[in-house]
Amino acid sequence: MQRHCKEIDGSGRFSYSAPRMLAAAADANALSAAATKSRAVAAAAEEERTTAAELLPISSSGGVSPTSANAALREAQRSAGDAAEDAVLEETNDAREVEENGASEAESGSRRATLLKRILRDTAPRILVVAGPSGVGKGTLVKRIFAKWPQAFGFSISHTSRQPRPGETHGKEYFFCSREEFEKLKKEGHFVESAEFSGNCYGTSFAAVDNVRRGERICLLEIDMAGVLQIQSTPLAQEANFVFIQPPSIEELKARLRGRRTENEEHIAKRLAAAQRELALAKETHFDFYLTNDNLEDAWQKLEAQLVQWYGPVFKKAAGPGEKRSRLSEEETKADEAKAEETKAEEAKVEQTKAEEAKVEETKVEETKVEGNAGE
Repeated sequence: MQRHCKEIDGSGRFSYSAPRMLAAAADANALSAAATKSRAVAAAAEEERTTAAELLPISSSGGVSPTSANAALREAQRSAGDAAEDAVLEETNDAREVEENGASEAESGSRRATLLKRILRDTAPRILVVAGPSGVGKGTLVKRIFAKWPQAFGFSISHTSRQPRPGETHGKEYFFCSREEFEKLKKEGHFVESAEFSGNCYGTSFAAVDNVRRGERICLLEIDMAGVLQIQSTPLAQEANFVFIQPPSIEELKARLRGRRTENEEHIAKRLAAAQRELALAKETHFDFYLTNDNLEDAWQKLEAQLVQWYGPVFKKAAGPGEKRSRLSEEETKADEAKAEETKAEEAKVEQTKAEEAKVEETKVEETKVEGNAGE
């Protein structure tokens, strides 16, 4: 794997060298040749941004249940998919146009340069990159993030070469494509990061990230260390906050993986070996925040505090009428639940009264029988 190189810029932050495709994209002749198209794309992007889809409704406040967290993540996926598909299809069509019209690699790079320029604009919130070994709990924490701030975060839809699973929809969970199509997009430099797992390819496109950023949302990427290193080799690293979630120990991670009861010992051993490599690599890699997930609630509180420190103004801006509606809805739900409990209590009292009356009647009947027998 190609190592990324880091330098300290004038602001004191790390800056990273761009990959080869950015050099081609920066070619002045290419930018000149694609100037007209770039202006049109930028204008269309601005129009789309100002008419962005409605923000997601907040699903909960305060504590977050697993059910609401999953629902929030699914809603974020649906919202991102509906808006992102057009952006990614636009990029795919551009790639086909390049192939059909015989356009140069530099002209194709110009399109990506335009995307990067939009992605890196100052008005968009910084990207949030969350990484960590399998079984460390990063998926659970990410779900809580979406449940806590569904209006502030955007879900970046990835490409994959694997077949859709039952219930999955193209453009929502993933953009499904053939391996040949994936490799072509990768070769042309369309992916921010990509990796291969179990014979299937996965990748996050520049267009998917750009779509979230144009909606003035925080683009959240949940990736592995390979993806982190790829992102840190691009200009996106200057506009991202990197979080690494680690287990308290390898033994604890082993216990968690076994506790899932979804894999055999051989697969668990492979995951543990991969986790050890990631943990070692993470020590040599720049992360803005390291989080040890020893206890889920404690880890969540620490992560929540860090996110508020980074994105507090974004959260306040996102907490508009939608939050008020959500809180009102939550209050109404609680009121309905309280009323239902009162109704159950009243029904229980009625049943108890009926039972007592029935018992009294039975007692009277027994007494009458006893009196009758005595009279005989």
